Amino acid sequence: MLGYAVQRLLMTVPVMGVVALIVFSLLYLTPGDPAQVLAGDTAVLEFETTVDDKYVNGVDIIRINDQGKIVEFRVMIRPLQAVNAVHAQMRSMLQKLSEPGTSH
Repeated sequence: MLGYAVQRLLMTVPVMGVVALIVFSLLYLTPGDPAQVLAGDTAVLEFETTVDDKYVNGVDIIRINDQGKIVEFRVMIRPLQAVNAVHAQMRSMLQKLSEPGTSH
């Protein structure tokens, strides 16, 4: 029983090698930029900044259509203190924009 398990474990090495060879060969033979092929219609951008002396770490997730136009834009940030700081600044800016006499 132990011999069979060891034999199966040793067989995973050549199998993984063959799988890696096939994947890299397909990427090499695929026309265009491999990064574009893998990414498809989505880009993910990571960012770090500070807001009101709070550390902010986040990602922008941007999805485009066939014409290259942005069809979806998501922003995810963390930690919770950063979310609260960004929320407070957004509320302040929106209140200023909605005040009478403010040009848009």
